[in-house]
Formats: sequence, structure tokens, C-alpha cells
Amino acid sequence: MKSELSSIDLHFLMKELKEIEGGLLDKTYSGDKKQLFFQIYKKDAGKKFLTYQHPFLWLGNKKSEGELSNFATYLRKYYERAKIMSIKQVNSERIVELTIQKENAAKVYFELFGQGNVIICDHDNKIIFPLEVQEWPDRLIKRGEKYDWFKNNKNFFDSTEKDFRSLEIKENISKTLAVSFSMGGVFAEEICLRAEVDPKSDDVNQKDKKKLYESYAKLLKEPLNPQIIFDNEKLKDITPIKLQKYSGLENKPLESFNQALEDNLLIVQEPGQKENENLKKIQTKIEMQKEVLEEYREKIEDNNKKAEYLYANYEKIEELLNKGKEILKTGEIVKGMKINKKDKKITVEV
Repeated sequence: MKSELSSIDLHFLMKELKEIEGGLLDKTYSGDKKQLFFQIYKKDAGKKFLTYQHPFLWLGNKKSEGELSNFATYLRKYYERAKIMSIKQVNSERIVELTIQKENAAKVYFELFGQGNVIICDHDNKIIFPLEVQEWPDRLIKRGEKYDWFKNNKNFFDSTEKDFRSLEIKENISKTLAVSFSMGGVFAEEICLRAEVDPKSDDVNQKDKKKLYESYAKLLKEPLNPQIIFDNEKLKDITPIKLQKYSGLENKPLESFNQALEDNLLIVQEPGQKENENLKKIQTKIEMQKEVLEEYREKIEDNNKKAEYLYANYEKIEELLNKGKEILKTGEIVKGMKINKKDKKITVEV
């Protein structure tokens, strides 16, 4: 099962997401935690939803049900009907930058790595509103901070043959490529297979490194050819292009990478589920009220017994009361009686 979008997945996904440029950002909806739906309208294309479901992003046709978050409310208030100026991947980072324009320009950043986040910034990249406040040793995500921690990071999509030739192999070539060029394990192995280099090899010569670079550069320019991969009828992966790595498995080609992601990854909370949750809350309240009612019944029963005792011993209790009043005045000590002059209370053993 696909667990994330790699930087190369995102590189290909952007080719499809470009279609929302020039459209309008309509209402924003919330689903479960870290699940947002940005309704996009474009003339002659109707409405679609740019869906953020960490660690994924896609353009689809469905949205889940959920309470409207403060983040979604903010976007509705200030940027509903904003024009979508551009959408792009930030270099080779697993970050997407959505630029919108209303009275003022703003940028919405979708982080698809680590714990994930969605961050609204002004045109100078100053954070206006983050989905979550986060603090790390090298960056702080909160209102008023600058969102530019990635500005000095290398763009691995601009890697050269020289970069590949200077690689120092650690463990094996596949893992080295995955880490050194931030491409993920699947594409690292794919590049090795296309270059006819053993992915497990820890001894790669300069000729092979050149072939690896050529394989990488060619792969990045490949046209979209989305595939769903099955292993024994179970979903194994969703890829934007056909991979040699999965040549021995069932490959099902699809027209849209976006649609493949939505059809297989979207976690939908149906209205009925929400009703069931509300029903649970009501049932919990009923159970609590039953417990309170039972406590009151016990108290009523106890008080009834006391009342019956008082009624049955009325004359004796009246005599004790009169005696108690005298004792409060005289201070006489009587066996079986405890007197509290401050509170004017008399306790009698009966």
C-alpha cells in the first residue's frame, strides 16, 4: 500500500495539478485531522476539490464530512473566491506552493513530509495562519515567523552528471540514491534497473554512475502514465509512470494520477458516520443521567426511612428538642448528647 508521495511522485503530479491555475478558490472544508478540501471552480471544468490528506495531495471530486476548523474558516473569510495564480512544487521538496490573489496575494504551502502541515503566508512568506503550530530545532511554524527554511536546500532535480559521479556509496547504490537525491526507495531502485546496475551493489564505477544519471534525467522527462499495482489482488502501489520494478506484478493503467490517488486513498467520513457519533454522545449522556437518577432514588429511599422514623417517634423527638433548647441555655452536660454552641447544633444518639 502506498504510504506517501515521494518528491518524484510530486514532480509528476504537478503536471496534472497545473489545470487549476486560473481557477477560483471557493469554500474550504474540513474532514478528519489533517484533512482539508479546497473547492476549486474553473469555467468549463466545473468544481473539483484540491484534497490534502497528509501525507497526500490530489485533485478529486469528493469530500468528506467534518466540523469546520478554524483554519478552513479563516480561508473562507479572507480568501473565498480568490484567483489561483499558480501551483508548483518547491524545488525537489515534498512541498506544494499554491499562490492565490484576492485583495492581497497569499501563498498556501502543503507539507507532505514528517508530521505534515498546511501554512498560509503573505506575499513575503511571513506566516499568517498555520494549520498546526510546530517547533523544530531548525524551524518554527507559527504566526509571524518567516517560512523560508528550505531556501538554501539543494534542488535535486537540477542534479548533474558530476553530482552522480561524485557519489560515495553507503551500504548499496539504491539506498545511496534514495538518500542523496531524496527520491525514495522505489524510484532509486527503478533508476538502477533502467541503468542496468544492480541496486544492491556497493561497488559502482564511473561508467555506471553516468548511466544512472542518464536514467534519472530521462525518467524525470517521461510523460505521465499512471498505474495501479496489485500483488496477489492486493493494492501494492500507485505510480505516475510505468516502472520496471513492478514488471512481474499486475499493472493497471489509468488516465489520471489524481483519480488513482483519490479512488484508493481517500478516507471518507459519510454523513451517517457523523450521525452515529452523535448518537453515541447522546447514549453516553443517557447512561450518565441514569446513574444520577439511581443516586437520587437511593437518597429518596434513605430520606423516606428517616421521615418514617421521625413520624413514629414524634413525641420522643419533640421532648429531646425541648431538652436541647434548655441545654443550650444552661450548658448542662447530658450523656448521649453532643452540643455545638457555635453552630447551635445538638447531636443525639437514638
